[in-house]
Amino acid sequence: MGMFSDVSDSHQVNEMITRTLSEFGKIDILVNNAGSGQVKTEFQ
Repeated sequence: MGMFSDVSDSHQVNEMITRTLSEFGKIDILVNNAGSGQVKTEFQ
């Protein structure tokens, strides 16, 4: 299950936890990953 959220927004974090617990009943592993990127054409 992958989710997008702004971890600086406590409401989004709480919603993410609620959705995960609703789907699986518990959280065994949590992977924090942040990234950004730029979309470029193949010639750039």
